[in-house]
Amino acid sequence: MDRDRARDRYNLLNKYTMRAKRTYVPYTFGSTNEVEHVGSEMLGEHSVSIPCTSESDTTILCTNSFDNNVPCSNNINFPENYHISENCNQTIGKNRLADLCQWSLKHNITHTAINDLLNILRNNAIPHHQLPSDARALLGTVRKIEGIKLVPPGKYYHFGIEDCLRVLVKSVSSIDEYVLKNDSIELNINIDGLPISKSSSSQVYPILCSISGTSIVEMIGIYYGVQKPQDPNLFLETFISEVTTIIGNGFYTNGKLYSIKIKAFICDAPAKAFIKCIKNHTGYSSCTKCLIEGEYVDNRVCFTECNNLILRNDSQFRLKTDEDHHNGTSVLENIPKLDMICSFPLDYMHLVCLGVMKKLLYLWCCGKPCTKISFQHISSVSSTLIQLSCNIAVEFNRKPRSLSDLKRWKATEFRQFLFYTGPVVLKNNINKARYKHFLALHVSLTILSHIRYNSLVDYASALLKYFVDVFRTLYGPENVTHNVHNLLHLTQDVRDHGPVDTFSAFPFENFLQSILKSLRKADRPLQQIVKRHLEKRKRMTDCVAQTLYPIFKDKHEYTKINHSFPFTKHYKSVIFKNYTLCTVEPNNCCCLKSGDIVLIRDIIITVLGDLYESPCKSSELGIVLIHETESELKLFDINTVEYKCVKLNLSDKSAVFPLLHSL
Repeated sequence: MDRDRARDRYNLLNKYTMRAKRTYVPYTFGSTNEVEHVGSEMLGEHSVSIPCTSESDTTILCTNSFDNNVPCSNNINFPENYHISENCNQTIGKNRLADLCQWSLKHNITHTAINDLLNILRNNAIPHHQLPSDARALLGTVRKIEGIKLVPPGKYYHFGIEDCLRVLVKSVSSIDEYVLKNDSIELNINIDGLPISKSSSSQVYPILCSISGTSIVEMIGIYYGVQKPQDPNLFLETFISEVTTIIGNGFYTNGKLYSIKIKAFICDAPAKAFIKCIKNHTGYSSCTKCLIEGEYVDNRVCFTECNNLILRNDSQFRLKTDEDHHNGTSVLENIPKLDMICSFPLDYMHLVCLGVMKKLLYLWCCGKPCTKISFQHISSVSSTLIQLSCNIAVEFNRKPRSLSDLKRWKATEFRQFLFYTGPVVLKNNINKARYKHFLALHVSLTILSHIRYNSLVDYASALLKYFVDVFRTLYGPENVTHNVHNLLHLTQDVRDHGPVDTFSAFPFENFLQSILKSLRKADRPLQQIVKRHLEKRKRMTDCVAQTLYPIFKDKHEYTKINHSFPFTKHYKSVIFKNYTLCTVEPNNCCCLKSGDIVLIRDIIITVLGDLYESPCKSSELGIVLIHETESELKLFDINTVEYKCVKLNLSDKSAVFPLLHSL
């Protein structure tokens, strides 16, 4: 029935457009009282204006804008010599296919679903010659994966560093011209294991890459097997061979030759031990930064010494002067200009968020009686966290959750607790000594999180030393484990590599999740991952464009302000490069360049004082208590906004924190 109706409409169209040399137009056609879209509404295409010169030519029904659904005149007239070129039709068709391809990749649509959609469009909307018949043709899927290498007990596929760099350079250049300002490209490499099934031991080990200072990630190669590679050097062999060549010869693209350097390998402790062929983090000589030897306390290896630590260096590592630290010789030592100590910084996502911060919360909620806080205080913290969820801005991936869900917390939630909600909810819920101790971690990591606090790095180092030293007293020597000890070395990595977010695993962790989503079935997972990634890489840079900020959105009329400021345009939100500000909570708090903290639209803020005064005044980090007062409306230039703030409402006042990545 549907095909008969479509055929009738097609015949009607031919009848009414006989005088045009080419009859297909991406418009809405209909007869009697029904109107049907012919074209590509779901692909985001817009209609193209058609010139009309005569009132006596063919009449059709159309809509001029799919978005607004506003019908145009019922009388559209074609001149007798009107002609749509074949090139124009081909261009429109290519744009439609590109949009369809981007849509399918963005939403991870299966090939089966794409095939069904293509059949529907071919039968009802778009002429056959403009649509491929299969998803593989649309996405440019590679039919056969060649070059898979045997790496016992699994297999390895190498995408190639040069192709990876071309994608990264084009993407980064389109976004912020970072690469265009430099003659050299510094790379961060990430290697980590990822289980792909809950019912088996199957896992992948991807080698990921990003340009230092950016968050765009590409995949160099990937291993799949029922367990991790038996020989790390065989696993890394192809990567090392290519990276050594490209460092020696440079990388040429877009008419420019770049020198290449591996700045850092960003890995968690087990992966770092694996690729460096050293003792795991549970070993006595496992610290990658100093020669400390752990001691066995309460069924675990602990590192209780804080003073007079002898640091490791590159030459001693290569000579293996500390034999207990090594399991073998790593092929990574063959990479030119790679420092085997400084080029392996401590990743704060695993070290602090999933390490120390998680450990503290477990000690307070699930630890021994000497470290555990009361059930009433745990309930108080949980209820306050839930209340604060309405104050969390759109930049945060997750809202605060109760401590009853602590075992399911993610790294971003521990980070949120450390930097923002923790100082508020822990006050009066743990004793003063522990609260002061926690604030030392909060303040030191806040300092190490942004370049504007560079002058306080030495102070942060002293705070972390205090934190580790007092940790032994408050929670026992058995809890001064590998992660707690390595806080002593975090400051030096910040001096070498910049703020902790510039060498964290967060961007790589996000990419790992996209690998999991690319798996559709259990059969041949490595081939699936490779095909899906090549599809995405082919289209990755097509949609990257440079954006000019700020962007104003949601225009509206606000009569109260119009009365005070006539002849102005009013919007409900403005988007900056790293954050968004709105006229409603929780996204309406910001700090101006003058230092004033304001709530956008109708409230002026009065600063009451510091949230805490030890180990330093919170106001030195931009963290203050405020009181909201009704006041006369004021108009501020958008360029006076310094950064966005997180405002956490208390009973009669509010605590304001700078949103760190917006500084």
